[in-house]
Amino acid sequence: MNRSLLRMVALHFLSTPAMQNLLDWRFGLQLLRDGRVPVRSKLGAFALGFAVLFALEVLELPVQTAVWTLLPVLGIALDFAVDGVEFLIVPSLVALLTLQFTTPKEIVSQLRGNRKSGFDNFDSHGRVYDVAGSKTN
Repeated sequence: MNRSLLRMVALHFLSTPAMQNLLDWRFGLQLLRDGRVPVRSKLGAFALGFAVLFALEVLELPVQTAVWTLLPVLGIALDFAVDGVEFLIVPSLVALLTLQFTTPKEIVSQLRGNRKSGFDNFDSHGRVYDVAGSKTN
């Protein structure tokens, strides 16, 4: 009973528009591709991603040590494989989720307004395009 109630509350909480804006990795990808976003903001988001990765590695250290001790060869190989995947995915995902907070608010609100009105400069595949004869800022 408690698990189903907890699941229902969590799904309701995650389905709110505020949480969808907070966890919008596609918007982060749009910000990452946009030339108006300063490089400093992009590097700051990736720095946060690598800080999260470092914290995750520190927390995993006791488990990694146990696996290395119990399975010397296979454990080390498995750990390197998992660490490699983490090195690629964790900083990228955290950067995409936090880029909307490291980018200046004017740019974020302008892009969000364009997305809501349907006048963004991205096609269905996420590629940037410019219609001939359109006004550009």
